[in-house]
Amino acid sequence: MKLFLEERNVPYNQEFKDKLVELGYTLQETPDNKTQVMVSTNKKILNNGELYPSLQYVQLTSAGFDYFDIEQLKAQGVKISNARGVYSHGIAEFVVTRLLEVYQDLRGLNSSQRQAEWNRDINLVSLRNLKGAILGTGSIAKEVGRLLRVFGPILEGYNRQGTQHEEFDRCYPLSEFDQKSSSYDFIVITLPLNASTKHFFNKERLLSLNKDAVLVNIARGPIIKEDDLISILDTHLKAAILDVFEKEPLDEGSPLWTHPKTYLSSHISFKNNFYIENVIALILSNLEKYILNKEVTHLI
Repeated sequence: MKLFLEERNVPYNQEFKDKLVELGYTLQETPDNKTQVMVSTNKKILNNGELYPSLQYVQLTSAGFDYFDIEQLKAQGVKISNARGVYSHGIAEFVVTRLLEVYQDLRGLNSSQRQAEWNRDINLVSLRNLKGAILGTGSIAKEVGRLLRVFGPILEGYNRQGTQHEEFDRCYPLSEFDQKSSSYDFIVITLPLNASTKHFFNKERLLSLNKDAVLVNIARGPIIKEDDLISILDTHLKAAILDVFEKEPLDEGSPLWTHPKTYLSSHISFKNNFYIENVIALILSNLEKYILNKEVTHLI
């Protein structure tokens, strides 16, 4: 069975490749119209219909799948699995760390140390009893909720139907967010990107948030309309924690880089020391199941 194994984002060692060969795969450096299985996140490849004639199965190394025409692949009878759950714990740790960085004023503490300043006027804010909204209640959101619980905030989740999950004190339909948006001290975005969530946080909705709220986006950049965020930051929000952006890399001239309220990173919230190990384990497990005609996990 011919397998295209893309090595752009995940480095695969020879031992891993040898296991795939032992399972019965023939590895290809580039895909062609005889490729039967792909491990890829390359949108140009995944959107290339000329590669579909023999294609049977695609294993994504990402949890998201908004960057290619998934319906076109499905229409050809191609099975697709994503990597949901693989990155959840690492991203959740990142969210908790960044929230603590804001509320425990790590910037102020570091500044005092650098200046050798004995400063006892820094205000440290506990997460206890703060009210947080987590938009989306998938595996990442649930792990964020689970890790945050130890600090004692009130957590409310939002999903399409208002389905309840134990990681949150209460869940509501996303359509009801506007009714409660001003009541939250922090908002964590874990939503998928689609027609209904693109620019979900426009100027009107951003201004509806508590003026001292912390907004966190570790989902997809276009969920926030960046120009609108920039236009309100001087007078609204306590902080904007952004790991993703409308256009990546973020333009060097963007005012987001230097605004005192922003906490930026380069789409790396998932990249802890376990992510490669976890991704490779999932890929190997699913490729073994697939070639043995067993049910693969995380089918979309």
